[in-house]
Amino acid sequence: MPAPDPAKVKLVRELSKADGGWAVLPTSRPDGTIQASIVTACVTSNPLNGAESVAFLCRGGTVKIRNLRGKERATIVFRSGSSWVTVEGQLSLIGPDDPVDRFNQADVPGMLRDIQVALRGGHDDWATFDKNMAEQRRAGAFISLDRVYSNPGR
Repeated sequence: MPAPDPAKVKLVRELSKADGGWAVLPTSRPDGTIQASIVTACVTSNPLNGAESVAFLCRGGTVKIRNLRGKERATIVFRSGSSWVTVEGQLSLIGPDDPVDRFNQADVPGMLRDIQVALRGGHDDWATFDKNMAEQRRAGAFISLDRVYSNPGR
């Protein structure tokens, strides 16, 4: 897939920051119906390939992560006021219950921290953060910027 248009990446960055990273993440249930979740997400690099991607944290055991598992692609929508941008792309899940052959499981806590830093700029207590992430079986989700589109005129 060719690299995304830099202007579109800029738009995703702007809208993901404009409203605190809040986004709508639709996922498909096993019966084909759609379940929508609200997540906080940001643009950061995917640790598997270094490419700019939309990333967010997923708590283990949720409907959202169950619906994402085994899927190759995902869609996410950011909005601020009447402006919106949709990202569609390859999905990568990396976590304690979602191992990836080319990613060292010992690096999961650092990857989750990296997403937290990209989302919030850091954390006041990394030991507590790491403990909570491990207890909640959190995974990092990354959506590549394969297709980016927005409202007309953007």
